[in-house]
Amino acid sequence: ITIFGMMGKSEKFRNNEKLQNRFFTLSYIYGNIMTPFVYKPLNQILFTYQSYAKNASSSLKGGVPFFLIAMGLSMFYLSKSNIGIMIQRGAGDDINIHDNTVYQNNYLDQYEVDQNIFVPVIDSDIIQGPFVRLFVPILRNESSLREEICGEYEEDDSLERDADRILKRKFYLECMEQYVKVYVNDSTYNPDFLVHDHIQGDRRGIQCYIPTSIITEGKNKIKVEKIKNKENEIYESYTINFWYADQ
Repeated sequence: ITIFGMMGKSEKFRNNEKLQNRFFTLSYIYGNIMTPFVYKPLNQILFTYQSYAKNASSSLKGGVPFFLIAMGLSMFYLSKSNIGIMIQRGAGDDINIHDNTVYQNNYLDQYEVDQNIFVPVIDSDIIQGPFVRLFVPILRNESSLREEICGEYEEDDSLERDADRILKRKFYLECMEQYVKVYVNDSTYNPDFLVHDHIQGDRRGIQCYIPTSIITEGKNKIKVEKIKNKENEIYESYTINFWYADQ
């Protein structure tokens, strides 16, 4: 690919449209095989650079450090994503969440400042006060699951933009009631969800408040399930253990 790219920058082949198309096709195939999860940002940078490189020599001299910088940035942002979980799901592996375990990423007070939310969270593993605040992130890659259950929202062209937006939000929340199931100590709980853009990583999701009047002092648990189809098969399930200390 590198040799082909250098040939493409030479004066002899620079304006050869057929060769340039082949170079792009080879780069696309190679990039998707070798760097499937960082292909788009990596190649966007490289193709931009190649477009402005004057010749093969300048392309080679600047391209190598440019590539390393692009790869470094891609891996940095990749490390902060939920790519590990997505790979497991894509491979068909089970993601084991044990009921009798405390997981750090389920409690907001144990998050780093720049850490993103990928799983349901409550404020702390020790709750004091009149309610438990539960936030459930809704990720973009889950859109196909929601459409399987709820269908797609159909815009009404006869309505003004603000009115249509209100109906769209109502449709979304009604869909969440089908898509996300909440259980408190193994009993079904019907939450009043609100759409929320969480300050932690600016994550979009839904939030509800569970009154502590329905739980007991001591050890409790909240289970959150996401459903993947109308047959109520479970896409993912999380159990959040916490201790309630009555004030």
